Amino acid sequence: MNLGLKDAVAIVTGGKQGIGRATVLRLAAEGAKVGACARGRERLDALVAEIRAAGGTAHAVAADVALADDCTRIVDETLRTFGGVDVLVNNAGTARTGAFESVTDEAWQADLDL
Repeated sequence: MNLGLKDAVAIVTGGKQGIGRATVLRLAAEGAKVGACARGRERLDALVAEIRAAGGTAHAVAADVALADDCTRIVDETLRTFGGVDVLVNNAGTARTGAFESVTDEAWQADLDL
């Protein structure tokens, strides 16, 4: 598949596992330069090493998107590393499980804020 992303710069939040990891891998396979972001550094570094071993370009940014300063740092590091940002995938998130009526307003707000 050619999505026309060769040399595009992408940031993917929540990029160390699941859908985020798959997105990072796919963007890199398409030739994008990817800033993979998540809270855990070790798995991000392993993901970036995997991409580089396959000939792709990626950079790990350990950050918590619930913190404004970390969001700024994600963008700053990506700009410094790759010179721009073309694609943003806001994948970080969580979801409370349980019956709808049991989820508090605070829990809903925390999910939305993330």
